[in-house]
Amino acid sequence: MRENRRRRKDNKPNENADRMGTNVYSPKDHQSLHKSLNGEFILYQILLEQISDKKKALTFNENSLAEYFQPDDKNDKQIMTEFDEEYKSEKAIYWYTRESCIYKILNKGLRTQCIDDVIPFGSFIRDLNKQLDKEHKLFIEQQKTPNIQVYRGQLISKDEVNRLKSSQQGLISMNSFLSTSTNRKKALEFATSRPPPNDTLTSILLEIDVNLHYLSKPYADIKRLSAFPEEEEILFMVGSIFRIDNISYDDEINLWIAKLTLCSLTDPDMKDFSSSLKKELNGQNEFVSIGNYFIQVLKYDLAQEHFQKILDQNLVKEDIDFAYCYYGLAQVNCKMEDYNSAISNINKALKYLLNNSSLNNHSLLSLCYNDLGSIYVNQSNYIVALQFFNKALSTNNNNNNLSKIYSALSDVHFKMANYHMALEYLEKSLEYQSETEYSIIANTYINMGKIYVATNESEKASQVFNKANEYQLKELPNTHPDISYTYNAIGLMFLDENQQEKALEYIEKAHQLQLESLPNNHPDFADSYRNFANVYMKKGDLDKALFYYEKVLENQLKTLLWSNPSVVDTYRSIGNIHREKKNYDQASIYFHKILGSQLERMPLSDTSISNAYQNIGDLCLEKLNLDEALHFYLELLNNELMTKLHEDFSLIHVYKTIANIYYKKRVLDQSLIYYNRAGISTATGIPDFRSGMDTVLETGPGEWELEDHKKKRKKTANVIDDMQKAIPSLAHMALVALQRQGRLKCVISQNCDGLHWRSGLNPTNLAELHGNMNLELCSKCGTKYLRDFDTVGIQSHYTGRQCDKRNCRGRLKDSIIDFGEDLPQDALDKAFDHAEQADLCLVLGSSLTVTPAADIPERVVERKQKLVIGNLQQTPLHKVATLNIHAFSDAIMKGIMERLNIPIPTWIVRRRIHVTSQPSSNKQNQYQILIEGRDPDNVDIPYTLFERIRVIVDQKVIKQRQRQPFVFDLVDNDQQPIIIRLYFFGHYNEVPFELTYPNLKSIPKDEQFYLLYDPMKGQWKKTIHSDDLLV
Repeated sequence: MRENRRRRKDNKPNENADRMGTNVYSPKDHQSLHKSLNGEFILYQILLEQISDKKKALTFNENSLAEYFQPDDKNDKQIMTEFDEEYKSEKAIYWYTRESCIYKILNKGLRTQCIDDVIPFGSFIRDLNKQLDKEHKLFIEQQKTPNIQVYRGQLISKDEVNRLKSSQQGLISMNSFLSTSTNRKKALEFATSRPPPNDTLTSILLEIDVNLHYLSKPYADIKRLSAFPEEEEILFMVGSIFRIDNISYDDEINLWIAKLTLCSLTDPDMKDFSSSLKKELNGQNEFVSIGNYFIQVLKYDLAQEHFQKILDQNLVKEDIDFAYCYYGLAQVNCKMEDYNSAISNINKALKYLLNNSSLNNHSLLSLCYNDLGSIYVNQSNYIVALQFFNKALSTNNNNNNLSKIYSALSDVHFKMANYHMALEYLEKSLEYQSETEYSIIANTYINMGKIYVATNESEKASQVFNKANEYQLKELPNTHPDISYTYNAIGLMFLDENQQEKALEYIEKAHQLQLESLPNNHPDFADSYRNFANVYMKKGDLDKALFYYEKVLENQLKTLLWSNPSVVDTYRSIGNIHREKKNYDQASIYFHKILGSQLERMPLSDTSISNAYQNIGDLCLEKLNLDEALHFYLELLNNELMTKLHEDFSLIHVYKTIANIYYKKRVLDQSLIYYNRAGISTATGIPDFRSGMDTVLETGPGEWELEDHKKKRKKTANVIDDMQKAIPSLAHMALVALQRQGRLKCVISQNCDGLHWRSGLNPTNLAELHGNMNLELCSKCGTKYLRDFDTVGIQSHYTGRQCDKRNCRGRLKDSIIDFGEDLPQDALDKAFDHAEQADLCLVLGSSLTVTPAADIPERVVERKQKLVIGNLQQTPLHKVATLNIHAFSDAIMKGIMERLNIPIPTWIVRRRIHVTSQPSSNKQNQYQILIEGRDPDNVDIPYTLFERIRVIVDQKVIKQRQRQPFVFDLVDNDQQPIIIRLYFFGHYNEVPFELTYPNLKSIPKDEQFYLLYDPMKGQWKKTIHSDDLLV
């Protein structure tokens, strides 16, 4: 139970108090894609089973209903206190029929499936069942006929009427105790005596046939035990199940009339339901499964609360049940589009499955991996998604799961525009679908049709859509909501072909089916409304588009939080239409909702927050509200600067906009400051040297380059060049993102600035044809050394340093390739090897005039593969290129990444530190400590990171070294804490980092860790996980 007691407010008149709450089970729906429509029915039966069976029921820990509910109303408090003190089981029916808050709270809890409000009445419900059962036997003995008919008149929602109409011959369960009368006239009067209080409700008369010999839940004439003995009342136990024989509208009396028959427990449909439920649960704990059905009926908050309560209070004992709880929480997270929480919860479920050997082959294992794949698809991380789908395949032992996995694989390839692969996986999915799973087969054909639409093969799309419809009609009526999926897909096909009237025709067909068969909170409505809006947007009818987007929003807010990402997308659509119509105040309302949502959901510095600030800022500019525009653009800049340096190329637009606003406000000093900031934000701050990322035109070794090269040879070895302060540009980081997703196989660089290496690009996928200013090579053994300074040699390639290997001690030389020198063979081989395999070569900022580098893209063209060249001017290969883009590299990569929907990571300083400690073999308590740097991406490459290192004991520097190797011989005499302070070269204003140990002996024998430095915060972060480097 909840730790906090539930405080009830004063009971106010409730217009829904007398409305009927029903749950319908349709065998047809259970075989369809809308099986969730049966969710309420199933949920209710499981819930009642948990309450009715004392062995399964959760205990009520409070001693008093009055203490638990704490009602504000004095009369309610008095009634509850009386119930607590005087209630006896033989008075159960009396207390239920008594006009009081007891039956109202109980029935409301039953109708809304509020477990916390029902559990306190568990023993009361069991007493009612027991007393009704006893009265039932007496009642049957007294009847002279085998059948009776009872009636009930009351309010019902129009949604429930639609559900009854579409589920005739199905089963219906009342989700509270059902009080009926043998007097039809009286029930009819009650149904027609008052108009419905609102447009969502209508009136209905239930006519129920009861075969007295059927074995069912108990019912009885309760007048001798009732608080109102004069009533002709037949009370049916909560959860009684009836068949829907017919429902029709009587025009003469303006009333719906539903004819029902009480079902026997041995009824074939009842047996079928029990069998289906058992199969669906598949051994899962019934109490845990309640959460799954809360999800099915769109009650995500109740589902989350239910699963969390089970975990917090240890209401289950088995590992598999804990796994299902975390898996259920992940499903809720996915529905709410909180994907990070979903990943966390699935990993917790996996922990239970993998740590218990008896669960290693459980079907949930494969489902977890499959769902992780789907989550990463939603995050556009397709490579990771594919890895998890492959895991799902390797752990799967269930044909049904195989079909799901192949469908998911098709989805990821569809989103990657790999349409041929997407189609292949759908065909594989079909192979593992049962021949009688008509709805699932139909849905597969619908998805095939969408692929054909994407490939402009409308004839094939129409054929598979027709095939989908044929399969749907094999077991479903032509009014079933499943068919709306086919109609919507056909409508979108026509929209894609600009046949807008045809599109509207089919979307309208889909909508009409939904209106007749679905509750008004069903998410299918949002899809149809959105489709309507998209058609009218294409027609240029903004008013109608706006109307339907508002309908989308209305539907979404019935089940989703205002801050849900799907809701935010709708805010954006509505806001943009208002903006286009120049309804700026209305647009501002929705853009502020977007900002509020992102601030609530996302961490500061997230791009979505920046975009929200920019949208509002741009809107204010259109309104000529300069003060408001300036406020939001400064907020945008502050948000961006949490993760970027002031010189970041992507900030140019922001600086220019702020400068323009200040200029218009005639605040000229501030305007000049921001114009200057925009001017210095070049890609990296480095001038071109051998095909820089933003080279305008290259003509080979020209006068500027040769002169610069001569100057570089005169520098001393350890002088830090300004190029060391350069930060990888947007283009550099875009390449890193593409490599992480597996789309980029090799980067061939003509730069020598080391920025590709520094950016985080894996060096195994990097061919630096002209060398790296931070890389030294041993002339004898070939060992590589990275330095955090310019290694270019003095007057020659030799740097004056020696190889660290004792058996070598060879002279080190820089890796820079001078003009006229041969390119490094290993880099050249790597470049041409990849050219032989590439299906796309992207050239950025190179004039393609210097060979043999210029021959590499030419080889790709010779193999009839694609070549895209990005350069401000034409190149010798522009005629054979698939595409020429005349722009700077950063602008090109920004556009590419936006088109691919792949975020560009922010660059941070990354360091890998290696600390070893060895006791001296000669002296007691003496240790030799070694501190060295290593390449973050390749542990085998030493990396000179430290300008100096100090050892501090008792706030005094006892040792200091200012050059490699950083080896310290230390004696541990006093067992005092030791601080090892690391000083870096400070190209990015890195502050020193301190390693603190309780004493000398506590220094690990061999420790490796990573340091990440955020230049904006001036802080280091220590981590042992290399994955943390993927920022």
